[in-house]
Amino acid sequence: VVPLPWLIARTPPLDRVGRYLMPRELVAQGLAVAWADPSRIGTERVERHWELLLREGNREALGRMLRDDGSDIDESRLAAIAVPTLVLWGGRDRVVPPAAAAVFEARIRGSRVVRFDALGHVPHEEDPAATSGEVRRFLALDMPRAEAGHGDARATGAAQPSRTASTSE
Repeated sequence: VVPLPWLIARTPPLDRVGRYLMPRELVAQGLAVAWADPSRIGTERVERHWELLLREGNREALGRMLRDDGSDIDESRLAAIAVPTLVLWGGRDRVVPPAAAAVFEARIRGSRVVRFDALGHVPHEEDPAATSGEVRRFLALDMPRAEAGHGDARATGAAQPSRTASTSE
């Protein structure tokens, strides 16, 4: 099911409407698709996201993002990434299928994918403690090696196989 904000963004001339008009209800609908459990979003989060859209350029950027269906991933650009990379993915992501994480892992040399089975498209918002814990672990593994002048994660042993992290751990 494609939510109304996406349909508006992908339908000319309605796509231009979003630059000037973005009701809170459309923001709430977009968040409901992004979260695994929409009941946890709350009115304060909807309000915060709506307020962020008031900042200059944010509505235009959101419109460009919503028009992109994700079918044109430039895998050569992913392959050009030459730094240790952590990819956090929600196992219940309804915006970008969780299977797409494998593309990032295969193309970004030295990447590490952590999937949170119970979370959606924005795992960092749904469970900040679990995701920040993974970020801290990743930085602890890779930062000392990078500071020592060893930039290649595979050469230093920092490349890890994909693993699934559960937010219920």
